[in-house]
Amino acid sequence: MPITEISWSGTSNQDIHVLRGHSTRDLTLDDLQVTDSDGNELNAHDYLADNDDVELTFQPLFNGTRTGDVFSGQGIDVDMRTGEVTVEALPRPLPKNNFIIEVTASDPATTRPSIPRPSGCTTTPR
Repeated sequence: MPITEISWSGTSNQDIHVLRGHSTRDLTLDDLQVTDSDGNELNAHDYLADNDDVELTFQPLFNGTRTGDVFSGQGIDVDMRTGEVTVEALPRPLPKNNFIIEVTASDPATTRPSIPRPSGCTTTPR
């Protein structure tokens, strides 16, 4: 069933903090909600488990490289399927202290995104 909207649950979880040497949670579990064409709101994890018509991509907005499903740069790794962020224990010179992650839903049968809905999420390594 197609989705019509992506949003963060409630008004929280738009600013997520992570300590150096640690990781955030999987953002599809409770944080990211989708609305299907019938108007039902579901967490993204449950929707993705039951439907193969959508792929979510969590794209951090900082310089780095993609290897498989992980985007890495400046001592930060982002799982592009779940939004989970892992920060190295030791800071790099000129460390990245915050950034935005855009979430995009796309139809895996095409290369064009079906719902390019950026959802800002800043992460502050400490």
